[in-house]
Amino acid sequence: MRHFFYVLLVSMLIFITSCSAKTPATASHTIILSLTSSLTPIPLEKSTATVTITLTNTPEPSSTATPTDLLTDEILMKVIKPYSEAMGLDQDQVLTEIRADNESIQTIPDDNGGEVKVVVHHSVPLLIYKRDFKSNEWRWMPFGLRDVGDMAGFLIGTHVDGSEEDELPIYWETVGIDFSIFFAGGTLKEKNLRRWGTGMINDYISKGIEFEMTSMFHPAFWHQDIPPELKTASKIEVEEFMRDRIERILGYSKKFVDQGIQPIINFYNEALWIWDGKYGWEDSPYYRTFGNDVLIETYLMFYEEAAEQGLEIGKDIRLSYSDYYLHTDNIKSKHVYSEIQRLKKEVASRLNIDKEDVQIDSSFHVRLDVENQHPYASTQDGRRPVPTKDELVQQVKLFSELGKVYFTETHIINATPEERLEIFTMLANVMKEEGVDVIIFEQPLI
Repeated sequence: MRHFFYVLLVSMLIFITSCSAKTPATASHTIILSLTSSLTPIPLEKSTATVTITLTNTPEPSSTATPTDLLTDEILMKVIKPYSEAMGLDQDQVLTEIRADNESIQTIPDDNGGEVKVVVHHSVPLLIYKRDFKSNEWRWMPFGLRDVGDMAGFLIGTHVDGSEEDELPIYWETVGIDFSIFFAGGTLKEKNLRRWGTGMINDYISKGIEFEMTSMFHPAFWHQDIPPELKTASKIEVEEFMRDRIERILGYSKKFVDQGIQPIINFYNEALWIWDGKYGWEDSPYYRTFGNDVLIETYLMFYEEAAEQGLEIGKDIRLSYSDYYLHTDNIKSKHVYSEIQRLKKEVASRLNIDKEDVQIDSSFHVRLDVENQHPYASTQDGRRPVPTKDELVQQVKLFSELGKVYFTETHIINATPEERLEIFTMLANVMKEEGVDVIIFEQPLI
């Protein structure tokens, strides 16, 4: 898995350096990147990161030892070993080259006006000197995707879905290094909350806060997560359940807000289906209760409950609509765009506020199959398994008229490492150019 990590890391670095997608697509040490001039903040034209989680460059504790003095061979070998294995290099040779290179420790400006020190090998970053979230002490730590995101001004995330490995301390230490946002998916589903209780989601929240991460809570409502009693419930009972669940989800979210961190809630997931050139509303107790106004009514229930808890939508918490096939131009994405437009207009009217003050974002499911093997794929829908950059830019621009856009459930299958690198580089360049400040990967990268 660390090989995939370095493929992704290199692609993100290419993004920061604004290199062409034609950069040789190999995850090898032969890719030369000028870190001294490249790891500088990239101003996002349309938005800034949802929550500012940056490298904390407060004055270092008084000590006669410099970061260079503290860089022992033991510390180096902890990252040289997995790096060398992933790249097919000799560990001892890598260590020798780093020690012999006067420019292997580089000082790079960060987005706070300060500087960070990074250990590089042939311009691939291996270690960064920064504050440890757990001990609050400054030390050399593995350079992770999170550091790339912090320097570029966006959040990089992964799913944490309730496996036994999620409970291991080393798991969260690694997640804290590589990611600045976690996607609470499986743990938030109603069926899993009833099966596992609330201990797991509360533990994840505590771990996220400990590592100064934020969260995307997903899904609040989804037609495939229906409690058995709702299947025959009355409309009044369905609404009562929805209000109760919204109260609980906002309660989880408030724990981040109380720490000055802004979480995101995917308030509704996959409300519409598409198949062979046709689309429609997914059948569920929610749809049967509210019909075509299900998104509007769900949004308003969130708005009302947030006010009850002293929270402001758009300021303390962001709401996002989540769906697949929004990343290409097709009949479903067109209809979703129209429904979000209608939501903003109707909510503004009901709340007597300006339409532009109705905050709603869009979470694009970026599941890409290079061989077009996805069961929903259909040429009649005008879709391609992997969109071109221009196609993706068109969709991001369109939905950015309504709110922010996030890349979620990002997953590339049936692709070689070279193809993955090329696709990730394309995604990263679109993020930079169009102000997409969150990308979440569907599968953990560790």
